[in-house]
Amino acid sequence: MKVLSVITKFPNYIRDFNRRHPQIKSRSYADQYNALLDDSFGSFEAWSEGLSRMGYQTERIYVTLPELQKQWAKEQGVSFDESNWIEIICEAQIKKYKPDILIISKQNTFSPGFVQNLRKEVATLRLAIAWCCSPHKDTELFKEYDFILSCSPEMVADFNAKGHCCYYLKHSFDPRILGRIDVTRKASIDFSFVGSILLIPGHHLGREALLSELIKTTNLQVWSPINRLSPKQHIKTSLIRFTHKLSHLCNRSNLINNWVLRASWFNRFSLDEETVFFPRNVHRSITRRVHSPVFGIPMYQKLRDSKVTLNTHGDIASGNAANIRLFEATGVGTCLLTDWKENLGNLFALNMEVVSYRNPSECKEQIQFLLTHETERRNIAEAGQRRTLREHTIYHRAETLDEIIRNHLRQL
Repeated sequence: MKVLSVITKFPNYIRDFNRRHPQIKSRSYADQYNALLDDSFGSFEAWSEGLSRMGYQTERIYVTLPELQKQWAKEQGVSFDESNWIEIICEAQIKKYKPDILIISKQNTFSPGFVQNLRKEVATLRLAIAWCCSPHKDTELFKEYDFILSCSPEMVADFNAKGHCCYYLKHSFDPRILGRIDVTRKASIDFSFVGSILLIPGHHLGREALLSELIKTTNLQVWSPINRLSPKQHIKTSLIRFTHKLSHLCNRSNLINNWVLRASWFNRFSLDEETVFFPRNVHRSITRRVHSPVFGIPMYQKLRDSKVTLNTHGDIASGNAANIRLFEATGVGTCLLTDWKENLGNLFALNMEVVSYRNPSECKEQIQFLLTHETERRNIAEAGQRRTLREHTIYHRAETLDEIIRNHLRQL
């Protein structure tokens, strides 16, 4: 079977990737595409490698990278409208690849009806699958899909309760990354946090509070794409949030929706979701410890260079450990200090493969112990890596995904 993954990259990552590859925009589609593969950012797309080993034919589309996508269109002789190039080029690619299975990582990248139209235009398409692991407001977006995959048990339960078909699929680690980073150099960072701080309900309000508290008594260093908004940027942010609210209203009206989604100003603003995620600046105590964000291979190297790295789940993960950092940090061999969740012991042996905390006070105690007991810390890091490589790689998840796909097809 042919599987096509449609991947949305966030603006902060795209800017960072282009900065690290200044000549990439002038290269061929194949060169740009392979550079993205080598950067290893995100586990969703790495499933393709695991599925390939199982006999699937796999392909990926990085749908929101303009230079990459427009280069493909140029090489293939596909014309497009600048106001709606994302959908036009992506649809042309899907028609060309003729997949049996389509997996889309971010549903609101496309206008309502996009998947339904593909079912009419692509005769080979048997399954359309949505991947969703972040808070969402409009479950109507998922009605076009045969089923949903989510790394969050809470979201799986919520989707199924609302009448959708949703399966649990954990995040994972790509072991090929170990050959792309320096695993021999000595750790130079005592205590790190690498990740986002999205200040809207359901995301990272609790994370901001924890980081602010830890900074008071530890040498925690933060690598995060935080915004420092000027008054002018606050106005722009308000306008962007308005366009997102307008898009939800337009979902109810095909007449208005057709006009709005094709307007260039809406298309430009509505994709800049990381700006929408920052209604205010993060706490000043955090900004004083923030370094430039890292993504892809540089991110994995930063984790590897840390003696201990902090993980704290988003607000939506009320009861279960689910995020990707669990496997990224342990996968590269770093000692992981993570917030306690009910299912954490099913993923790792507590205080043997990872270390957990239940509150800021306990987190401070744990980091003090780990930084003053080197042998214990190294033993935990090594054990955590062994567990991830034994049970939590992209190849293990591909086996699970293959089983889900085949079981679902048998029910059709």
